[in-house]
Amino acid sequence: MDATNTQPTAEPDAPACPQCGYLLIGLNALARCPECGQPLAADLSQYRPSRTATPWSRGHQPLQFFQGLARSMLHPVRTADLCRGPAQVTAGGALIFAMVCTCAIIVLWPLIKEAGIQIAGGIAGDPKMIFADRFGVFQRAAVRWVVWKINCGWEAWSILHLWLLFVVLALVFHRRRSDDHGGLLRRLMLFSPWIAILEVGYLVGVSFAVPNVVPEPSTIFAMWPESLTDVWTDKVWLIRAIIPTFIVSLIFARAVLGWRPWLAVLFAAILAPVAMFLTMLWSLLFMHSGVLDLLYR
Repeated sequence: MDATNTQPTAEPDAPACPQCGYLLIGLNALARCPECGQPLAADLSQYRPSRTATPWSRGHQPLQFFQGLARSMLHPVRTADLCRGPAQVTAGGALIFAMVCTCAIIVLWPLIKEAGIQIAGGIAGDPKMIFADRFGVFQRAAVRWVVWKINCGWEAWSILHLWLLFVVLALVFHRRRSDDHGGLLRRLMLFSPWIAILEVGYLVGVSFAVPNVVPEPSTIFAMWPESLTDVWTDKVWLIRAIIPTFIVSLIFARAVLGWRPWLAVLFAAILAPVAMFLTMLWSLLFMHSGVLDLLYR
């Protein structure tokens, strides 16, 4: 049925379904759109064009990026619910948002790693040491090109496997009949800050588990083939991976897949050890596929 041909002309700011554009006029609170079955909030006024503008539908300015970043991090589920349609999130806006988040964590990784090492070492030893050399850590990361290249190369390789993992999971477990793959991929792009957070979570975990070592790529906690079996009982990997992976996987299931809380919790509990194993395997590939040697040239 063509909604545009069967509905009367309405005011320009009439509420419309974010998925199919069906005009929600003359209707009481609905659970779903009568046209496409899209789940709707009780307050239909939030679907008015004047209220549904988002940071991803108004151009690509720096201020809008940071507004979108705050919304995706503070209210990931609510943001995903209100940004399913192209009117709320353009394909270009979502793609640029994901690329900026991903590239930022790669480029800033040497600084993030150096700061994390100093904080972890200070907490494990003398807390006063946290700020004792606050400029030196950034100088070491910034002035040596080889350090920057190796660390950025490692992080690019590392975050790639998380993107591959979540893209595959999104495509495999996508079951919304009222949602197309375009809507799924838009929500996945808005999830990108949480992929970066997961990377930082892994760094925080290893820094607190063994604060006296330097994290990847200088010290990679992976040895072939023993690590593939030891990962399930290795204290370092359990501390660094289980909690951050569970939290981010839970948000992924709620925001991207749209699953109910109990199902999202079950999904995250199953995915956490699997993702930990895949991360270990990816680290082994980094060392034995020639990527590490290439970065040191």
